Amino acid sequence: MKKTLSALAFLVAIIAAAIGAGVGKEISKTFFTPSTPSQQQIDEALINGFNQAARQANAKGAIMVDSDTRWDKTTVDPGARLNYFYSFPKHPSKDIDKNIILENIRSSVSKFACSNTEMKPSLKLGATYTYIYSGSDNVEIARFEINKTKCPQP
Repeated sequence: MKKTLSALAFLVAIIAAAIGAGVGKEISKTFFTPSTPSQQQIDEALINGFNQAARQANAKGAIMVDSDTRWDKTTVDPGARLNYFYSFPKHPSKDIDKNIILENIRSSVSKFACSNTEMKPSLKLGATYTYIYSGSDNVEIARFEINKTKCPQP
């Protein structure tokens, strides 16, 4: 079970990094202007990058990341928040222990996101990444978020 969780956390992180890479292009447009960007301009750049990355990812459709877990979609909330939706299509929510997700997967995904060269810049600028997990019955099991306050500061 622990091997499966480690593999799942790795695959979740890879999808997140791929989407995060698209955000970097939008952010760089904002920073290569003659003046220092305001927080509003930074947020707009993050949101534009998130929207572009979410459209590209969602165009591919749902993807099985392992034998039990499916990435379903990615959305952007108002503000610089990117939401990753995952489900367990073979298991109803009542059969999945929320604590396994929160203790094991959150830890691995957080470590990866906070150190990943594609995601780290957007986190430093105020982005939030939210991970939402549901069972086959579409009932939410757990969610967690990663932002700069959850990443270790040097």
